[in-house]
Amino acid sequence: VSALSQLGIFDEVRVLPVYRHMFADKRKSTQGSFQDRIEMCRLSFKDLPNVTVSDQEEKCFHWVTKRRNLTEPLQTAKLRVGTANLLEMLIENEPNTDFTMAMGSDTFKDLVDQKWKRADDIINLLCGRIVVFARKFNEPKSNMSCQDIKNLSGLCDDKQEDDDIYILNTYIEKVNQKFRDDVKNSYISLHKKDKNPGTNNRSNERKK
Repeated sequence: VSALSQLGIFDEVRVLPVYRHMFADKRKSTQGSFQDRIEMCRLSFKDLPNVTVSDQEEKCFHWVTKRRNLTEPLQTAKLRVGTANLLEMLIENEPNTDFTMAMGSDTFKDLVDQKWKRADDIINLLCGRIVVFARKFNEPKSNMSCQDIKNLSGLCDDKQEDDDIYILNTYIEKVNQKFRDDVKNSYISLHKKDKNPGTNNRSNERKK
């Protein structure tokens, strides 16, 4: 979160604590109420610029409940709301915002291995805008090029030529100047230049 905030690339960095985990064992092991976790995150990130701790996962649960007309407690108890649902809600509510998702390399591998519910939908809803941080305990980053990831995610056809997947090959340990420089250089080396640089000053600029 610190790294993303200090890069100056994104208009806003949102932290979304999980409201109700997809897996029962994870739900049982989660400590603290959702509101407690929201408040802990707010305390943790309160000094970081452009960082917002959001309850949008909870809002998404109720959004899906309403759309499916689920009114009975037994119906909502069985409801599983995933990342694709969250993205659909965000895009519907904020059509002028380009959302990017940040995750660790191990989580990304699960995504492209189809271990996530509606994995392809998630990638398509993001238009390939994914930031991947290499985990210190997980070294396959050196064997996974940006094109490899595009091939794995199905974003290698002609229509997706301009979609970006950002792979930041830097360990997330502490935010110092060298770390920020490494992350920024990794981003610049993989980010395709805007075909029309002047568009960033438009009054209807899309948020990132």
